Amino acid sequence: MKRTVIVCFFLTAILGSSFAVKIPNWIENPGKDYPRSSYYVAVRDSKEKDDAELKAVESIASVFGQDISSESEADSKMRSISFSGSVDSTEAEKSLNQKILRTMSQDDLIGIEIVDSFFDTKAKRYYALAVMDKAKAYSIYEKMILNNDKMARSYISVAKKDSYSLVTYSNLLSAYNYAKINEKYALRLELINLEKSEPVTKSIIKTSQITPLLLETAQKTKISVIIENNTEKISSAFAKVLSDFGFIVSDKKTRYELSGMLSFFEREISGKGITNVEYSLQCKITDKQSGDELVPWTVSGREGAKTAEYARLRASEVIKKRIANDYPKNFKNSLGEKHE
Repeated sequence: MKRTVIVCFFLTAILGSSFAVKIPNWIENPGKDYPRSSYYVAVRDSKEKDDAELKAVESIASVFGQDISSESEADSKMRSISFSGSVDSTEAEKSLNQKILRTMSQDDLIGIEIVDSFFDTKAKRYYALAVMDKAKAYSIYEKMILNNDKMARSYISVAKKDSYSLVTYSNLLSAYNYAKINEKYALRLELINLEKSEPVTKSIIKTSQITPLLLETAQKTKISVIIENNTEKISSAFAKVLSDFGFIVSDKKTRYELSGMLSFFEREISGKGITNVEYSLQCKITDKQSGDELVPWTVSGREGAKTAEYARLRASEVIKKRIANDYPKNFKNSLGEKHE
């Protein structure tokens, strides 16, 4: 009987060890198959597989810093064009789950792959191995940078052939945006391979070279401001934005006219002693020479106060702030969409 118990114990031990899952070597030593000299490597774990993969990818992406989210709408559109023209998105995303694709910018995923995963049944944890092939990522970024630089120089070339106008300014603004994106990519290229990247990053056109051209064009372009039902604060707010860009604001006849209609609608709230004022401002810049309408913008809302006069005053202050904060972005984004 005793011998039978001993035999059963050993059989159980042998069978248990036979079916035990071996922990992959890459969890503790990912650098064995992916040396740090050639790869960025990250191993992360979580209760959920897609979360473990996301953490691993984010760990590699953090090497470059993730500041793309702060870009303007125009920057974003140009960056997407640059990306789609240089990278096979299907190839770039084939190993990445939907949570990663929804959470992170395309830029931050360039060259990163999930190459392995493992579920530890004992710990009930998923492990994910993410890698970035430095040579592959370098090649992609270099191609994007060179393509962007070519586009920037092309827009500058077109601008220099034109007389000073908002079309000229638009083309220079496009060149500036491509150069701005390139400066971000150049930093990534330098992190991957500083020595190799030096000739590339030195050769590309910089935003600091385009800024004087933008200012020169603005300083030779006159714009008048005419707002119907205007208050002095509103027209002055528009004038300040244009002046800050460097444009000459004139009260005389000009090629470009920023015109708009400001309207208020008063409504008394019965029994509450409050008057609501709904406001709306629609404006655009018209090229009197060609008839083109540029930079359309609308702002609307509602303000309330004890008197209609005070409600209008509050509405005017809100509009003034919106002009100062939002109109400059709209101005640049709208002009960035128009190239001739």
